[in-house]
This record gives sequence, C-alpha cells and structure tokens, in this order.
Amino acid sequence: MKVPKIFIPEKNLEKSLEKLISKKQAFPEEQHVFEYASIDGTVKNWYKDKKLKKPFDRGLEILRKAGYERHILPWEYAQIMISHFECKLQGNFASIAENMLDSFGEWFSIAVRRKGDKLYCFIDPENVRWDEYGKKYTIDKNFNSRCMKILDITGIPSQEWVSLKQFNDDFVKFFYTRKFKDLPVEMQKEYASGVYLPPDHELWPIGRGDGTGLSICGYVSNRASRGVREKI
Repeated sequence: MKVPKIFIPEKNLEKSLEKLISKKQAFPEEQHVFEYASIDGTVKNWYKDKKLKKPFDRGLEILRKAGYERHILPWEYAQIMISHFECKLQGNFASIAENMLDSFGEWFSIAVRRKGDKLYCFIDPENVRWDEYGKKYTIDKNFNSRCMKILDITGIPSQEWVSLKQFNDDFVKFFYTRKFKDLPVEMQKEYASGVYLPPDHELWPIGRGDGTGLSICGYVSNRASRGVREKI
C-alpha cells in the first residue's frame, strides 16, 4: 500500500526565508514583458463554480495535471487587461479578458513576504502550502522560487486596503507594467486598484480580487486558478 505524503510545515519560516533570500536570483527585468504569442491562448480556468476555488498549492496541482505549467503572472494579467481596455485584444485573448472580468478572482504565480519597509516577491514559488490546521499559508523544507524582486513599501500599512496610487512607481510597474498615471482609467478607479499587504514575516500567495476589481491581495485561502503554458 502506498503511504500518503504528509505535509509537515517548516517550523522556522523566518530562518528558512532568510537563507533563501541570501542566495536567490534577482528578478530579470527583461522578462517583465511577455509576448502574447508565447502564452497558450487556450488557458484553463475554474470560475463559474465556487466549489472549484482551491488553495494555491491545490490549484497548481490541478493545473499541472491538466498540462499547464503555472498560474498566470500579475504582469501578464495586467497587460491583457490594459490591452482590453485600450481595445487592442484579438482572438482568444479577447475572450480571456472578458472571462477575467466575470470571475471570483484568481491566483497569481507569486508569493510575497513583508519585512518592515520591504516586500519580498517570490516569482513562480514552489511548495507554498495551505496549512488547514493552522489556517494559514506556510512552506515546507523544499520551498523555492524562480527569482525574487524586492519592493519598497515605506509608509504603506499592512492588513488594510490601500489605493494603488499610494505606491511608488517601482511597485506599480512591477505588478502592472506601467506607472499609475499611464494605466487605463478603468484600472485607476478606487474599487479596482486596491492593494492589501500581509503583516510582517508572513508569506502569502497573492492574486486578484473578485469581479471587475483588479485589486491585489492575499488574505484568502481559496481562489480560482488559470493555467499558463509556453506555446510550442
């Protein structure tokens, strides 16, 4: 009989993350912009049925079983939305944008951890897991990510909604690819551009909010998943 794998949370989250940060590759800025042709236009999503909203790790597992590589990245999502509001989308991506706006929210392929005035963003994280007993996200000893970006969040409070326009240009451009003033007006609206940051030292996978909101937050346990794979 096959013995099931038992998830044992990493007890010393802070120490493990500090060790990882000390050797983590910096985020390559040239990868920040993607070509639509490199993303499979037949992305899979689970939206219409709330029962299909899953924890981050479970959603990723389902995506990979379906042949996808990861969740969508925030700047991929942002560029689709920008092109949608500027009426530049065609074909499959036009329907994808409509689906995004008629949804219960979705995961991004990123996890964040706050430490004082810095926000550590882990791109394509592996082994971020929902701890059902502790009711929080944590990691196991195999936690890793492709690369990391450190953002300055001086003066921005945790655990409350803050308008995107309160953040510096580096933060906004990382998630949205443009400065706040250069975003479509639909993406500048108060209800659409809120950010909800984690408290110090907690690690949160993040995603966008429900419905038409383009907000970034990570305080929920379950979201829908959208799979992405490189086009062959």
